[in-house]
Amino acid sequence: MISSLKLAEICGVSQGTVDRALHARKGINEETRRKIIDAAKKYGFSPNPSARELMTGKSSTVGGVISSFNSIFFMDIFERIRLLLRKKGLTLVIVPVSTPEETVSVLRDFASRRYLGAIVVPPEDRMKIPGEITRSLKMISIVNPCSGSRIVNIFPDEVSTGFTGTRFLWEKGHRRILFLSYTRQSKAVSDRKKGYEKFMKSKTIPYESLSPVTEESLIRCIGSFRPTAVFCHNDWLALSAIRILERNRYKVPSDISVLGVDNSPTFISLIPELSTVEYPIDDVAEMVFENLAAGKAGNRREFSPLKVIDRKTVSTI
Repeated sequence: MISSLKLAEICGVSQGTVDRALHARKGINEETRRKIIDAAKKYGFSPNPSARELMTGKSSTVGGVISSFNSIFFMDIFERIRLLLRKKGLTLVIVPVSTPEETVSVLRDFASRRYLGAIVVPPEDRMKIPGEITRSLKMISIVNPCSGSRIVNIFPDEVSTGFTGTRFLWEKGHRRILFLSYTRQSKAVSDRKKGYEKFMKSKTIPYESLSPVTEESLIRCIGSFRPTAVFCHNDWLALSAIRILERNRYKVPSDISVLGVDNSPTFISLIPELSTVEYPIDDVAEMVFENLAAGKAGNRREFSPLKVIDRKTVSTI
């Protein structure tokens, strides 16, 4: 590897001319610029990221669009992705959005900057991404799917998530299992509930789900359905349920067991005793990395088998 001074000597120009050539600045003719760029490649000169992009014609920046900065779960996924991209010399820039219109606007900006690609957590399911964007920007949607041409959607089988969690509670001896969820319309929300119902129907036993979950609605439902366990759509909802139960003098897990979904590292550091179905964050991050950095295309679905992390909020009866 050589220095910019040495590169200037090789090309017979000043160090300032090298700087102008590698940063696309004015004051240098195209023939000299090309001569310097070719020499930099030949002799292994390692410039800063913007100059490297000029030399290779490829961006080293990946855009991230996230529907909420308040979600620990989303941020944990993006942190895993960021660490993998960094090993490849790529930079992840994350922009928060709250509407589909904002999302499209940010993606257009990424495309105009010729980013290597974009990773999106869409603010709503099946959000349409215009073809003008996907034709020039590699698009990967995670957690929930987007619609449009040339989009890679990466997310696990959430019906299996719901089924696996319910089966775990069944194997612990629970027969009256209440499912807690959200009213928002998303594939993950509906599919996890479908998985819960699928298992309960397979055992021909009564089942009940509740959304939205408030203190009043949960305590009323517990009084009527009398569950021994509640299975929650995610860990945040599980934490909310535990707080409501404890405020109303129910002991977890001796009176009622609680199971969540996600097992995101940051959240579990806050409530390490929570039993939960692990979301395959590592698998998602690796698939995103392979599609962006390694050039492997396609909607890969080879997720690791689901794991239930059995800690202290589920009892055996």
